[in-house]
Parts: sequence; structure tokens; C-alpha cells
Amino acid sequence: MYYPYVMQHTRPAARIITVTGSGQVVREPDYIKIQLDVITENRDATIALQENAEKMNQVIEALQHLGIPKKNIQTTSFTINPRYDYIDGQQIFRGYTVTNSITVKVPNVMDAGRVIDTAVQNGVNQVGSLQFGVEHENLLYEQALQKALKQATAKARALGESMQVQIDSKPIKITEDSSFQSGNPQPMMALSKTTTTPIEPGQIVVQASVRVQFQY
Repeated sequence: MYYPYVMQHTRPAARIITVTGSGQVVREPDYIKIQLDVITENRDATIALQENAEKMNQVIEALQHLGIPKKNIQTTSFTINPRYDYIDGQQIFRGYTVTNSITVKVPNVMDAGRVIDTAVQNGVNQVGSLQFGVEHENLLYEQALQKALKQATAKARALGESMQVQIDSKPIKITEDSSFQSGNPQPMMALSKTTTTPIEPGQIVVQASVRVQFQY
């Protein structure tokens, strides 16, 4: 039996080049979140609790008078702990410590110093972390992502010209890796009652990076 010979053409395996790209968008923060603590101590837990509640209510009322909406004030921690001293190896009971912590979102970053001063004047005796942020950060990330992909494509094109090969402009695979940076919260104490506490907002940096594969 005769079997006709069929010629088969095999295409060369696709060659792949992998490049990375990064992009960032920088802008000033839209808001700041401030942690404010009211701490009271007394040998009687009931008295410590009552004093703490009175001071915190006064703080919240003062903040609202500044124009901070109630929805921007959130209780984040509340604890009652016994206090002890250790003298000559013996545990001596001293009383109780009540700590009530709230986080306040201040829409206008420039008002942060006035908010801290007002809170301290009305009963806050410890200021915790400050966290700056931006609204709609996902939109900023998308802008950074576009810049990252554009940079990766430019790298691939440059490598193709160097190797004298034609790089397909359409990626075959994109892997993204993002990070949102606003700086570490800086703990601080605000005790001045005569001058406004200075707060420097700095800038928010939204970064995106991609790993992209192209055929050639």
C-alpha cells in the first residue's frame, strides 16, 4: 500500500523576554487620622471609670464644636487594668488604670494641630499615632500601574532594538505587585496650650510595579 509523504512544517518555539516596570503617583494627603487617649488612675475602679467617661465625653463634645462630624470619631480601644508596685519582692496593689482610645479622622490636614491642642485642653493626656491618607487611593494606584506598564513596554522595545529582533507589543503575561506608602505613623505628645502644635503632612506616594512577558 502506498502512503503519500506529507511534508510538515514546524514553527520555531516562541521566545520570551521578561521585563519589569515601576510607576508612582505623588500627592498631598487629603486627611489625617489621630489616635487620642484619655487615661485615668484611681484606687477605686468605679471612680477611675467615672472620671475617664467624663473627660472623654468632654473631649468628644469639644471636637464636635470644632466641626468634626460624629461619624469621624471612633472608639478603638477601652481597657481597665490593675496597677501594682513591686517592693522588696512583694506585689503591692496601687489601684486601677482606665484607658479609652479614640481615632479621629480630620478631613483637612491643616486642622490637625488645632484638633490635637483642643483635645489635650479638654482631657486627652496621650496622643498616639498619626496616619495620613488620601481618598480614592485605588484611582491613584491605577495611574501608577499605567506608568509601570508603560515603562516595562519601553524596556522591552529597547532590548528588542539592541538584539535586533521584533518584540510583539502585546504582552502575553502581566504580574502586578503594588504597595501603598504613606510613611510610618509618628507617635507624639501634644502638651502645649498656648501655641498650635505643628503638623507637617509631607506627601503620599502610591507605587505600583509589574513583571511583563513579551514574545519575539
